[in-house]
Amino acid sequence: MSPTAALLEEKLDISVEELMEALSDEAKAEELIAAQGWTRDDLLERAEALTRSLSADISTLNMV
Repeated sequence: MSPTAALLEEKLDISVEELMEALSDEAKAEELIAAQGWTRDDLLERAEALTRSLSADISTLNMV
């Protein structure tokens, strides 16, 4: 795992893979929300943080 991914996962409190699965599957999202004690807003905040991180990484790649 890259240092950037590790830092992101620490910030998200969840693995990127697990978050991506939950975002693409409603049942998994509900399971994750219940298991973590989150609200839908908590899940969406993490999704937005992931999106911002991916966008920043893509911008960095485009500059090279």
